[in-house]
Amino acid sequence: MTVFDVLLWVAFPYVAAASFIVGHILRYRYDKFG
Repeated sequence: MTVFDVLLWVAFPYVAAASFIVGHILRYRYDKFG
């Protein structure tokens, strides 16, 4: 496995989960469901 493969399979899920959670928090704080 290359370094890129390791980053893709290890870092990407954390980045995706973090962006998902942060996106929900920001939307809840600034949008309040529409």
